[in-house]
Amino acid sequence: MSLKLVMLSLLLSQALFLCGLPFFLQLRLYLNPLVILVVWFCILLFVSFAVLFFRGETVRIPRPLWQAVLFGYSLSLLVLLFFRPEG
Repeated sequence: MSLKLVMLSLLLSQALFLCGLPFFLQLRLYLNPLVILVVWFCILLFVSFAVLFFRGETVRIPRPLWQAVLFGYSLSLLVLLFFRPEG
C-alpha cells in the first residue's frame, strides 16, 4: 500500500467522520464516551478497505497484529456494553 493511498484513506475517513460528528456526539450522551473512538476506528477501516478494493490492491496483515486489533475492538465493545454513563 503506497503512501498516496494511505493519505487518501486517512483524508476520506476523517472527512466522513467530521461530517457525522454532530450525530456521533449525540451518541456519547447515551453511551460511554469511548463510542467516539470505536466509530472513528470503524470508519477508518471501512474507508481504507473501500479504497483498496476500488484500486484493486491487497494488503497482508500479520496474524498477531490482526488478533491484537480484534482483541482491542472487542474490549472496547464490552466497555460500551457494560459501562454506561450515569443520567
